Amino acid sequence: MSHDDATLALLAAGTLDETDRVIFEDLARMVELADPVPAGLVDRIGMALTIEALHAEVAELRLVGEPALAVRADETSIEAGTITFTTDVLTVMISVRPE
Repeated sequence: MSHDDATLALLAAGTLDETDRVIFEDLARMVELADPVPAGLVDRIGMALTIEALHAEVAELRLVGEPALAVRADETSIEAGTITFTTDVLTVMISVRPE
């Protein structure tokens, strides 16, 4: 470990003092003024992540439900009438029926 690395490790292991707090608060204000977070961005990110998670679940269902993986299809097969996706904040139920 070089002298600079040792100094950096020592500083990183230390605690923040009042001067550090003031510097970080000033820096946060400058960033907020120069480049504020757009309105609704946090909600849009949450929605995008939820949709991506649902896509992953649907992709997994398709992979598991491939006909090539079925042992046999006969009169004893069970057909699902609904498929339900559940998250902490949303539940979606899809009805499945032939057209």
